[in-house]
Amino acid sequence: MGSSHKAFELPVVEAASLAAWCAEHLGSPAESELFRTGHLTRVIGTRLADGREVVVRVRPVAPRIAACTEVQRRLFDAGYPCPQPLAGPAPLEEYEATAESRVSDGVPLPDSGRAARPFAAALAELVRRAPRPGQVPALAPAPAWAAWDHGGGGLWPRPDDLDVDLADVAGPGWIDAAGRAARQKLRSGHAEQADERLRRADAR
Repeated sequence: MGSSHKAFELPVVEAASLAAWCAEHLGSPAESELFRTGHLTRVIGTRLADGREVVVRVRPVAPRIAACTEVQRRLFDAGYPCPQPLAGPAPLEEYEATAESRVSDGVPLPDSGRAARPFAAALAELVRRAPRPGQVPALAPAPAWAAWDHGGGGLWPRPDDLDVDLADVAGPGWIDAAGRAARQKLRSGHAEQADERLRRADAR
């Protein structure tokens, strides 16, 4: 059966366009490229003419990017170890770009031997310092890799970087079982939160 889903392609960003964007939104044009990489977003490290080193992220336009940037800004202001948002989101050709400070002297998490504790601790600290949902614009729609309650049919959402229906991919049964269990757990948690909000409203 055919599919109308379009395969994902990373944005192509010309040096001249990047330099002009940086001049407009950062006050100094991009002078030299430090690196260029990306998976779901084109990520370009650049040194500006005024000597600052920044990272520009270029991606397809999406309303949630502004909210994501605001959450990152709040986290930075709260002391969480993350890059400082500097500009954007703002148009760059047919895409949307943001800029943040380049962190070149940070210390990565130590090798955990696949233990979850260091990553769980970092996530818990992020959640603790993050703004409450009502303090920032909506983050919807969720990206495919976080869309546990997606509106499409089947267990798995359509990936945004592959032209494939994951429901048609054969794999170990425990993966689907884990996905169903996690989805049910998250749905139960949301239902409990909704019930608690109703009880609080009734108490008023």
